Amino acid sequence: MFAAKAQYALTPKFSVALGIDYLSGQKDGESKVTHFDPLYGTHHKFYGTMDYFYASAFGNKGLSDLYVSLVFKPVNKLTVDLTYHNFTSAQDISVNDVNKKGLGSEFDLTLTYPFRPYIVMQGGYSMMFGTDAFFHIKGGSKDKTQNWAFLSLNINPELFSSWSK
Repeated sequence: MFAAKAQYALTPKFSVALGIDYLSGQKDGESKVTHFDPLYGTHHKFYGTMDYFYASAFGNKGLSDLYVSLVFKPVNKLTVDLTYHNFTSAQDISVNDVNKKGLGSEFDLTLTYPFRPYIVMQGGYSMMFGTDAFFHIKGGSKDKTQNWAFLSLNINPELFSSWSK
């Protein structure tokens, strides 16, 4: 596994980020385990907010997530993040006797507003555009829209602290 991300502030209100997350995969018929398995889902931190990869069963073909983000801060505290993900498999996936690696694209729009340092409201909307290889592995239908929206209120109070002089 490896991950890399670079972010650049174009102006005080606009920034752009480019990144890649990569998980190695297992070749068909290979007896030695060579795929990276994160074991547990990361709940929106990696691989798009729709959690199609590794928060749910995906197999051992590996994953490459190349993404670009535009981050906009229109007013004090409010952050708007639009991210495009391009997903590919690290190993070939046979679909109707044709090897494919492309899994699809996802768009994630996330708005974040902290009311206080320990109270943050976050909402978002995402759409996934899967390929034949994606639906071959995950199931479902390419003819149905894959979208998801959420709204959350995160409260993280500081219960215990220590003071040092």
